[in-house]
Amino acid sequence: MRARCRLYTGMKKVRLLVGVPGSGKSWIADQVGDGYNHIRHDDYDAGDYADALIRAADDREILAEAPFRAQALTERLQAAGIAVESYYVDEPLEVCRSRFEQRERRPLATQHQQTLRRYAARQWDHRGTSEQIRDLLKR
Repeated sequence: MRARCRLYTGMKKVRLLVGVPGSGKSWIADQVGDGYNHIRHDDYDAGDYADALIRAADDREILAEAPFRAQALTERLQAAGIAVESYYVDEPLEVCRSRFEQRERRPLATQHQQTLRRYAARQWDHRGTSEQIRDLLKR
């Protein structure tokens, strides 16, 4: 049904995983990546990421990650005629902190903790734990 809706609208689509570092965005993408054209945010400077997503938009849906500036990225993609469906990875601060510190070997920055609070208060198309979002995106 998704493919039929896309063909009807003719609109390119990005499924945007939103969350602070350590929330599970990359893990989700690794779990469901085969069904999508996954463009990793770590491979680009912040300013170049939107351009990479716009260039990659084709018949296959893109799976993207947004640890920062999700609203600005969404607006940029929409201005390029790309539909954006947001998936907020809602994990407790302690889970994000533990995952980040284990991976990066340094503390989670205060700014990320503030971002977590801001993101938690926003409206998203979908919201859930990393496992719940993974299950939503599996094909």
